[in-house]
Amino acid sequence: MSGNTSASGVLLRSNGEELSHRVKRHPQAPSGTSLTDSDLDEIIEKTSNLDINGSGNLNKLYPIFTQYITPLILTALSAYVRLYRIELANRVVWDEAHFGQFGSHYLQHEMYFDVHPPLGKLLVGLSGYLAGYDGKFDFNSGKDYPEDMNYVLMRIFNCVFGILCTPLAYKTSTLEYITHWVVRIIALIVVPISIYMVVFKIHFTVLNHTGPDDGSISTLLQASLKGNDLISGPRTVVYGSLVTIRSQGLSPRLLHSHLHNYPEGSGEQQVTTYGFKDENNEFVFEFDVSTAMSGVSAGRDCLNNETVTETTDCRKPIQDGDTIRIRHGPTGLYLHPNALPAPVSKSHYEVSCFGDLATNDFRDEWIIEVQAQDQSPSPLFANESMEEVHPISTNFRLRHKQLGCYLATTGFSYPGWGFKQGEVVCNHLDKVEQEFVPPSPRFWKEFVLLNYGMMASNNALVPDPDRYDKLSSEWWEWPILKTGLRMCSWGADDLKFFLMGNPFVTWLSCVCLVLFMMYMLKMCFEYQRQISGLHVFDTSWNNVIGQGILPFIGWCLHYFPFIIMGRVTYLHHYVPALYFAIFVSGFVVEQIQSRFPKSIRYLFYLLLYVGVIGTFWHFRAFSFGMEGSAKNYQHLKLLKTWLI
Repeated sequence: MSGNTSASGVLLRSNGEELSHRVKRHPQAPSGTSLTDSDLDEIIEKTSNLDINGSGNLNKLYPIFTQYITPLILTALSAYVRLYRIELANRVVWDEAHFGQFGSHYLQHEMYFDVHPPLGKLLVGLSGYLAGYDGKFDFNSGKDYPEDMNYVLMRIFNCVFGILCTPLAYKTSTLEYITHWVVRIIALIVVPISIYMVVFKIHFTVLNHTGPDDGSISTLLQASLKGNDLISGPRTVVYGSLVTIRSQGLSPRLLHSHLHNYPEGSGEQQVTTYGFKDENNEFVFEFDVSTAMSGVSAGRDCLNNETVTETTDCRKPIQDGDTIRIRHGPTGLYLHPNALPAPVSKSHYEVSCFGDLATNDFRDEWIIEVQAQDQSPSPLFANESMEEVHPISTNFRLRHKQLGCYLATTGFSYPGWGFKQGEVVCNHLDKVEQEFVPPSPRFWKEFVLLNYGMMASNNALVPDPDRYDKLSSEWWEWPILKTGLRMCSWGADDLKFFLMGNPFVTWLSCVCLVLFMMYMLKMCFEYQRQISGLHVFDTSWNNVIGQGILPFIGWCLHYFPFIIMGRVTYLHHYVPALYFAIFVSGFVVEQIQSRFPKSIRYLFYLLLYVGVIGTFWHFRAFSFGMEGSAKNYQHLKLLKTWLI
């Protein structure tokens, strides 16, 4: 009999007809007695409170355990394995050498350049500030920390973020599927991009003093730094000026030449771009060949001569449309193109330095083409000519007078014979680096240039084929744990750390990734053959997508780029991909154990927990530190390729 109850507790048919008169009397009720509405309410209330399975208390405790107690226990364990004996190594270990220096630059407000985004390094600087560190320690690898430096607090501060990943990962695995697309766009796109850009704004604001890597940033940004040496130069570029020229492309490096020749092509002196300040970046602007042959000199001696006039000699300002020659300062050779394919970009002309003052080669002539002028904020230069070339604020191109091509950078790097420096060809905007009152740098332009420079420098970190590096590893080695990583010196008196993934977790995740791909192929086959129980609108797809497909895509996106990446790689580059592989493992394990009885499922989970915890405990010395001779730990050498 189908029915439901009204608000008053009276049984009704689905069409609303009252059924209270059909309810049988209780066997113990006196004859002739009928049930009243209050009796029915009592029966309904008692029935609804019945615990048929006898597990009411457990059902009430289950949400408390899953939502609060379990993540707290896991977070506590995470804190233990990260903080235990963290103070034991009182010297610089592994990447503390790099990121400690970056933190020091923030505390000293010194500009630096690195291939990584600044958020993590800002936090390192913040940890040093909270620990009372003054930013003067050099963080040389293996060097002992000063006694007055609270390096333990700095380590703990940075460990906290790793600890907090545990509850975040736990909540991610239990999070319900978010259906509102606006929430997803805000949480996954708007917020991360906003944080990323705000961090760069903080980065530029904090690093407001000149530093060791000024040559890697744009000229305008350099000029805005306190203590820079650009403000001492003259306001106008004249013939005979000693200048440095920076590309205005996405790779803003300095024009450079050195005493090494091309191995092919013209065989003349190499011309490159270089990201650091160096005397080989210096060039001299001189008169064209015809003017020089008439006896007018534009050398440095002429420029320093107080008797020369301003209109007929080397003190004449360089203007838009002028024909000039560009001489390399240290070697005295002239910059010119050759009608030969460039060493890397074969579709452009090669650029080299060749010939001296006595050569008078018309191939050395270039035409200045002013492209843009940034007006100086100083009232002293309010009426200056917009045709003249000014340091920093003038963007110009150099067009070769004979070939008609433009001096340009390609973004590519020369091979080893060119010291991995940037390629220069004849086919972007260049500018001279000396300024008196610089315009303010533009955030968006510096943001784009710095990110491009980070990307280019990261791609340039290629392994040396002639050098064996026992610390680096290839992408295919990570899932099988072929190669570990020594994180410090390996002497008998050193506390040694060995970076290696948990073999049980890593290898299990590899197996589960393969099983997941087989599972998805099976589902696609069954769906295509219309033998699957799932249809396209089935809500069960939410679990498959959220718990399996999306983590698998995350693993692919964090792993496959390393297959085509040319830069040097290490084992820790697999950690983000492993994070997603573990999620896929959870989905696969859930699919397998759901096919067994409850008793078998409990045993299945127990074996997994024992495997994870037992393997970690067996190899705990890798994380907590190995004291004494490495020979005492050879029993932990699971594979012969592990350099323990």
